[in-house]
Amino acid sequence: MFSTSNWPAIGLTLKGEHFESFASVVLRVPGLMLIDQWSHISSDRLWPQTPDIMDKCYAFIFHLMLIHGLVILIVPLPKLVTIYMHYLSLAALTGASLLSRHFVLIELQDLDKDATLPKSTGVSMTPPTTQLPSVINFSPEYALKFAREFRPPGISSEVPAYQFAERTLIGIGLIVDSMEMDLECFSLLHQLAVLSVQLFIVSCVNFFLDVESNVKRAFLAIYCLPIVIRLSGFAQSDLLLVHNFATAAIILAAIYYVLSCVPAILGELKFLYLYAAHEIEALSLAHLAMDICSRLFVPSQFFVFWLGHCINQLHALLIHPDLVANSGVYSDEWYMVFLCAISQICDSPLTLASTCVAMSYASSIGQAAIKIFILNYQAYAAEQNPHAGLAEGLTMALLAAQTGLIRIKMPQRLAIFSIILFVVVASLIQSVYETTEPMLLALSANKDRHIMRHVRILLLCVFLFAFPLYMTFILCYIFDLNFWTLVVISTCVMTSVQVVGLLVIYCLFLYDSTREDAWEALDDVIYYTRAVVRCLEFMVALFVVCAGFHESLVGQWSWSNSVVLVVHCYFNVWQRLQTGWISFLRRREAVKHINALPSASQEQLAVHNDVCAICYQTMNLVGTVRVTRCRHFFHGNCLRKWLYVQEKCPMCSAAITLIQAEESSPDAAEAPLSEANKTSSQDRKVHFSFAENQSSGSSEANEVADETEDGASPSQNIAAATPSGTFPQNQNFDTLLHAAQQDVRQAKLRGAQARHSRSKSESVARILE
Repeated sequence: MFSTSNWPAIGLTLKGEHFESFASVVLRVPGLMLIDQWSHISSDRLWPQTPDIMDKCYAFIFHLMLIHGLVILIVPLPKLVTIYMHYLSLAALTGASLLSRHFVLIELQDLDKDATLPKSTGVSMTPPTTQLPSVINFSPEYALKFAREFRPPGISSEVPAYQFAERTLIGIGLIVDSMEMDLECFSLLHQLAVLSVQLFIVSCVNFFLDVESNVKRAFLAIYCLPIVIRLSGFAQSDLLLVHNFATAAIILAAIYYVLSCVPAILGELKFLYLYAAHEIEALSLAHLAMDICSRLFVPSQFFVFWLGHCINQLHALLIHPDLVANSGVYSDEWYMVFLCAISQICDSPLTLASTCVAMSYASSIGQAAIKIFILNYQAYAAEQNPHAGLAEGLTMALLAAQTGLIRIKMPQRLAIFSIILFVVVASLIQSVYETTEPMLLALSANKDRHIMRHVRILLLCVFLFAFPLYMTFILCYIFDLNFWTLVVISTCVMTSVQVVGLLVIYCLFLYDSTREDAWEALDDVIYYTRAVVRCLEFMVALFVVCAGFHESLVGQWSWSNSVVLVVHCYFNVWQRLQTGWISFLRRREAVKHINALPSASQEQLAVHNDVCAICYQTMNLVGTVRVTRCRHFFHGNCLRKWLYVQEKCPMCSAAITLIQAEESSPDAAEAPLSEANKTSSQDRKVHFSFAENQSSGSSEANEVADETEDGASPSQNIAAATPSGTFPQNQNFDTLLHAAQQDVRQAKLRGAQARHSRSKSESVARILE
C-alpha cells in the first residue's frame, strides 16, 4: 500500500563517514538489548513442555525476539534505517489511536455529566477559575505585572523589543478576559488542539514511509474523523463507533501492507541465501562464519550497550540506596557503589562480553594517555597501536569464564570481580612497563638533553614501581592469601623488580654517555643486571607454582586453579627458563667465535683505514679489531654484540661459525688487502686458483677484481688454492671453470648487497642497544 523506498529517497542522505558510523552503532544497540532480554528468559518458557497454546505462542514470540535482534545487528545500514522508519510509523499510528480514544472518552464523560446535571437548578456551566489552565488564567493587570517583574536586568522599559512584548502580553490578557471563560470555547480549543496533534502525527507517518499518493495520505488521517464529526455538530454518542471504524480500517490496511511486503522480504532472503552459498563455494564456510561474527561482534556497539546498562544500574543504586545493602555490600563509598553496579550487570554472557570490551577500551585509553604524557599527541598519533587494550579484555574474559562469574550470586560475584579487576590492572601496568622500557632506553642511549622528557618518564617509572606495591598491600589487606591472590601479587612484585632493573640500566647508559671513550664493559654489566632481574622473576614465578601445587594437594582442588597453574607454569617458568638458557648459550658461543677469530695487525689497520660498519667508530687499536673469514674488519665487542642476534656477517651475510674461525690463520689475516681477491661459494666448497700473471679469464672475474680493489670485498673466496697449487685430480677443468663462474656471479650479488649494508647500520645499532 505504501512505498518501501529507503530513507535517502526522501532527500535525507547520510553525510560523512563519522555520522554513518555513529548512526550504525546507535541503531544496532537495541538488537543487543533484545538478545540480552532473550538470554534472561528461562528454558521452560523458551521450550514449553505443556500443550497449552498460549505457552507456545509466548515461546514463538521469544524466539522471534532473538531473530529480530540478530537481524538488527546484521542488515546493512540503509535497510536498518528503513526498518526503524516502519517502527516509528507504527508507534505514531498507535499514539494517534490512543489519542483518538482518549478524546472520545472525554467527550462521552462530558455527555454523561450533562445528562446527570439538573436542568432546573440554573447552575452556570462556566467552570471556576481555579479549574482552568494556569497558562491562560490571567487578566490584563496580571499580564502587565508579569511583563514588568520578569524584565531582564539592565534593559530599559523604553526598548522597542520590550515594549512590543509588553503590549503583546496585555493584548493576550484582554483577549482571554473578553472570552469570559466560556466552557464551549474551551471545548472548541481542546478539539482544535487534538486535531492539530493528529495532523502532525499524519505528517510524520507520511514522512517516515515516504507516502506520495494523496489518497493514501488522506487515509492515514482517518483518526481525525471523530474530531471532524464532533466539530460538525454530530451527537457525541456516535464518536465511539467512528473511532472503532477508524481503528479497524487501520488494522486492515496494516495487514494488507505487511502482505504486500512479503515478496520483497522473500527476495531479500533469497539474496542472502545466494550470497552465503557463493561465499562458501568461492571461499569457505569458515570465511562466512568469520564474516557473520564480524558483523555481530562490533566493540563500539558492545561498549555503548555496556554504558547504557551501567548508567541505568548506577541511577537505580543512587536513587534506592537500600539496593546496595540488599546486594550484600555494606559500604556507601563511591568506588564500592561503582563496583557493585558493574558486578550486578555481569549476569549474562552478553553483558559480560560488553564489560570485557569496556575494560579493553579503558586500558587502551590509559595507555594512550601515558604515551601522550611521555611524548606528545603528534608522536602518539603517528604510532598508534590498534591492538592496545586487547590483552586486558581477553584476560578478563578468560578469568570470568574460568570462575563462572555470571552464575555466581552477589556479593560473591563482587569479590570474584574485584580479584579479576586486580589481575587486569596488573596486566595493564605490565603493558605500560613494556611501552615505557624502549622509550627510557632510547632517551639514555640517544643522549637526549631535554630534561622534561627525562623527568616525565622517570615520574612514570616511580609510579610503576610504587603502585604495584600499593596494590599488593591492598590485596593482602582485603583478601586472604590463596592461589589467585598470589598470582596477582607475583605479577605486581615482578613489575616493580623490572622497573628497578630498568632504572639501573638507564643510569648505566647515562654514565656511558658522559664518558669520552667507549666503555668496553658496558655490555657485560647490562647483561649481568638483566640476568639478576630475570633470576628474581624466575624465583617469584617458581614460588607461585609451588604454592599452587601445595594448595591443589592440601586445600580444595578445582579445574580452574589447575588450568591457571599449568598456564602459569608454562609461560612464566618454563618459557623464562628456556629463554634464559638460550641467551646464555648464545653468549657463550659468541665469545668462542670472537676468541677464535684472528686480530688485525697494525699494518692491516693502516691499509684498511676504515671505520667499523657496526658502530661507525675508527679502528686504530691493535687487539680490538677482528678479521672474519670473508675479509671484513669489525670491533671485537661490536661483533660479539652482533653475534648475540645472529651468526652471520653484518656486511655480506656469510655464516660466521666456529669451524670457519678455527680454519682462519694469522698468516691469512696478515695477507695484504690488495691481494685478497679470492672468494668462495656458500653452497659448494669448490677450490680453484688463478695465477696473478694469467692473462686469460672470464670477464666476471675481472669485474669482481675491480670491485675488490675499490673496497667492496666479496664475502667468500672464489679462488682458494690447493696445497699443491694445482687443480684437484678428480675434477674436470670445464666443470671447475663453470662452477667458478657461478661463484663469481653469486659474489657479484653479495657485493651489491654489501654496498647497501652501510644504510642499514643505524638499525643494526638500534638492535644492539
